[in-house]
Amino acid sequence: MYDRTEAPCPELATRTVQDDGGNRYVVYDGHAEIARIQIFDSQVLPGQHN
Repeated sequence: MYDRTEAPCPELATRTVQDDGGNRYVVYDGHAEIARIQIFDSQVLPGQHN
């Protein structure tokens, strides 16, 4: 069985997700869309913001 749980994502990070607590996560487009749906009061920002 193939498990990528600990492997880094090979996609280019193009978005920053900010949750309602101010935490930021730099992710690729696919993860940003999922986060927009799953994280309450999240914001998806273009580009990489640290």
